[in-house]
Amino acid sequence: MGTRVMQAGIVHKCRSSAFTMWLRICFVAVLFTPGCLFEPREAEPPGQGSSWVVPDLPTKVFTNLESGLEELTGANYERSLGDQFTFIALSGDRTELGQEVYEGWTREVEVAVVQKLVGQASKIEVEFPVVTEVTGQGDFSQFDATYVLEVIFISVPPATITYRGKSRFDFRRGGRGWELIRWEDIEASPPDPTWGRLRGELRDL
Repeated sequence: MGTRVMQAGIVHKCRSSAFTMWLRICFVAVLFTPGCLFEPREAEPPGQGSSWVVPDLPTKVFTNLESGLEELTGANYERSLGDQFTFIALSGDRTELGQEVYEGWTREVEVAVVQKLVGQASKIEVEFPVVTEVTGQGDFSQFDATYVLEVIFISVPPATITYRGKSRFDFRRGGRGWELIRWEDIEASPPDPTWGRLRGELRDL
């Protein structure tokens, strides 16, 4: 009986030592593995979330414009605008809302309007169904594109309005990739209002 107890104790001690050795080997392996679990993660730059697409092509700017509005933050949208951005409205919208509404439309004005839009909406859907290149040379590119913008405004009851039209987009390539520098509405799509009209209605003068 005593011999059996002694043998069982020896077996238990051997198993315990083997398990301890295995744990030590695993710990050392984790410490020296590249990309260790304890390695700190670099923070993402402001305004560049997981939905941001590197604009190495002009057409990818459209993708960032869409996600910037649909996420209701405006971040990707604002990041897509060049410093010299300007917007040109249709003559009909300028006549109805007043010429002064669209004068001096800079990047700062566009950003303010976008922030006001996302703040008043519970849901936004954007699509550029038909995109056609007009011209492209070196660091400049121009596209015509139709758009559909559907906004569910926060109200009682909620109001859904769809904006449609066609615009001309000018892009320039800089150090951060392609940026939108000019947006000009060129066609309306009655009976739906244009995106330019929405801009004019949201601008604070």
